[in-house]
Amino acid sequence: MDTPTNTILTVLLREYGYTHRSLADEVNQASGRIFGRPGAATDRDVRRWISGTVRWPTHRYLLPLAEIFDRPPEAMGFVPRGRTSRLPAPPSSVRPGQEEPVKRRAFLTASTAATLTLVLRLEETPVHGRLTMTDVDRIATTIGRLDAHFTAIGGGALLTVATAYIDHLRETADGCTYGPA
Repeated sequence: MDTPTNTILTVLLREYGYTHRSLADEVNQASGRIFGRPGAATDRDVRRWISGTVRWPTHRYLLPLAEIFDRPPEAMGFVPRGRTSRLPAPPSSVRPGQEEPVKRRAFLTASTAATLTLVLRLEETPVHGRLTMTDVDRIATTIGRLDAHFTAIGGGALLTVATAYIDHLRETADGCTYGPA
């Protein structure tokens, strides 16, 4: 079975002016900022992401990529592997017993958008199988949460999260069966 190439990631590399090597270096630097130690990405890893050999990179690479390109993994052409493909929240840099410093202004970044996706539990909506009224209620609740967050913090990267959720709901409508209710 042939794996489809990740043309979206190829376009992003060209758009941002990265070579395979320079993207790997940038992922390693972003990994250092997120996890406290530099990553080990190589140009070979980038080629494997583009070729489709790796359809969903590990979180050590996925979080830095989401930060670099300011979009969720699906918008970079990666294909989720099911429930295990949720984007984890970045590790906290605050040690136990230490307070987090106050940030007077916080703007949404790609990692915040990824965290927001996780916090709002946007990926809980099924894309295959039977769609139940519980799923419909969950969708309505999620839309309410998105609206509340939008009102509280304004647009920004939330637009990316909302757009990704709408695409997810399209997949749900196309891939699930449901009754007249």
